[in-house]
Amino acid sequence: MSEDWDIYEILSFLKDIREDKIVFTGHVKEKIEDRGISYDTIVNSILNETPLAISKQNFSKFKVKYPFKNNESRYDLVVVVAVEHVTKSLKVITTYKENVKKRVR
Repeated sequence: MSEDWDIYEILSFLKDIREDKIVFTGHVKEKIEDRGISYDTIVNSILNETPLAISKQNFSKFKVKYPFKNNESRYDLVVVVAVEHVTKSLKVITTYKENVKKRVR
């Protein structure tokens, strides 16, 4: 894979990622409790859910939307990730809930 990832490459990468290769930034660690999102929800979404949408932010950074199971489908779980090319790990940069209406307008 190249360093300039495309949507197909990130989708394939997400399907094969192992839990020990998911890394959380300090920002995520500080904010997730305030946002009502648990580590388990984020990791479970990445490992077991099919993304609802993927948007490329830059070369290896993507915004991935998953169904947010904890909230009666009113919200999507948005996880902004970056692929660490050398270590083949996935860095979770930020995560937040977004009203599902924003996706299905």
